[in-house]
Amino acid sequence: MDDSCEEDLLYLTDRYNELKKMVLTKMLAAGVGTARLLFISLILCSLLGIDNLYQLMPIQRSPVQGRQTLEEYYQEIESKGSVDQLVGQQMLQLLEVLNELFPQMTLWGLTSMAQLGLSPDPKFTNAWFVLLSSAIIPGAYQVEYLMPANRRPWEDAFVQGQSQSVEETKRYLLIAMRESEGWAGNQAFEAVLAKYGLAIGKPSI
Repeated sequence: MDDSCEEDLLYLTDRYNELKKMVLTKMLAAGVGTARLLFISLILCSLLGIDNLYQLMPIQRSPVQGRQTLEEYYQEIESKGSVDQLVGQQMLQLLEVLNELFPQMTLWGLTSMAQLGLSPDPKFTNAWFVLLSSAIIPGAYQVEYLMPANRRPWEDAFVQGQSQSVEETKRYLLIAMRESEGWAGNQAFEAVLAKYGLAIGKPSI
C-alpha cells in the first residue's frame, strides 16, 4: 500500500471512529440504560466487524503497534504482579480518564514500556506531544509535554510535572495538550478546555 492510500485509510478510520462515538454519546444522552447500551454496542460491534468494545473508545492505540488495544497492553502489565501490577492499574485508570474527558474526539496512544505518548496523528509522524506515566503514589502521574518549536530553548525541550490525584491529572493533562499546541484548532478539544475553565488565552492556575 502506498503512502497516499495509507493516509486516506487512516483518515477514514478516524472519521469512522468519531461517528461511532457520536452514536453512543447520543444514546447515553437519550437515557439509554447501561445494560441496553452494552447490548446495542455489542450488536454495533458485530455489524461493523469490530472484535473488541475497546475499539469504540476515544483513546486508541496507534496502528503502527498492531492490533492489541491499550487496555489489553496494560492488563498484560497488571497481570505480572508486584510493581507492574500497580503501574498497570494506574494506566488503566488513566485510560478511563481519557475516555471520560474526550467523548467527541479520537486520541492516539503509543506505548513505550509503562509510558503512554499522545498525538492527534495515528502514525506519530512527529513523535508524541504529551507523555504520561504512572507515579509510585496511587492516583499520581508524571505528565510531560513537548514545547512548541517556536518556544523551545533547545531541541526537543519539554515541560514535566507530577500530579497528586486523578482530578489534578485531568487538569495537568489538559494544560499539557493545550500548551503543546498539538491539538490547536480542534473544536472538540477547545470545548473541553472551556468546560474546565482552561480555554486558550486563560491562565493555567
